[in-house]
Amino acid sequence: MTNSYKKEYPFVGYAGFGGGVGALSAKSSAVSTKYVDEVFSTVPYIGDGTNSHKITNGIPLSTTGGFIWGKERGNSGSHYQFDTVRGLDKRLKSNSDAAQETDTFYSSVDSDGYTIEKTTSVNISGNTYVSWTWAIKEGLMDIVTWTGNATGGRQLAHNLGSVPGMVIVKETGGTEDWTVYHRASGPEYKLKLNSMNAQGSTSSWNSVVPTSTYIELGSNSAVNGSGQEYVAYIFAGGESTAATARSVNFDGSNDYLTIPDND
Repeated sequence: MTNSYKKEYPFVGYAGFGGGVGALSAKSSAVSTKYVDEVFSTVPYIGDGTNSHKITNGIPLSTTGGFIWGKERGNSGSHYQFDTVRGLDKRLKSNSDAAQETDTFYSSVDSDGYTIEKTTSVNISGNTYVSWTWAIKEGLMDIVTWTGNATGGRQLAHNLGSVPGMVIVKETGGTEDWTVYHRASGPEYKLKLNSMNAQGSTSSWNSVVPTSTYIELGSNSAVNGSGQEYVAYIFAGGESTAATARSVNFDGSNDYLTIPDND
């Protein structure tokens, strides 16, 4: 089962997991319009138990790269995370602190989606699933991997092009918890994606708010243990540094726009 998609909703900003507008809060006519369904998609599907189940969602993962989050709908089961940076044969489970699993899950990413290789787990015949897919896109989301060095104040570069609103980190080779920064909590606190606990104080972000070019890490093993491998899913939530950004703020003090006649 595949879905049809169409371009209906032009962006006037990237809002989402990060809790705010990202790099392209408005755009001049000289820059081509981007649509929601070119960079993000939700697809419900029914497993067919084959090794060539195509999910057509309109996201050009073969050129942009991206992030796939899946969940079975009709039965209990884990939330699954895949991305093109680590490779489609590697799976994380956000409801668990377990290390990533390696198996043949997806066979390819395409110009309009991806193809499932697995005949079980994410593609059991007759079972119902949903997947959420994000393209790696300036002003929307970025994916970064690194090897920890246990050094506080380490600046981890990203290409988001705007201030992150949320950062989700997982040690991929071990059993550290999923550690989440959100701008609503600030860099002194963290959430755990695999836990129902309230936010707790942390040194994971070195008490420094992320910038449009880097995230500052502490020395603890949740995000920067010596020799440990990590992945971060970074979502926009603040002002842009991108050359294509066109945004204005109105504060009630005689602000206005002058726009020429244009068909």
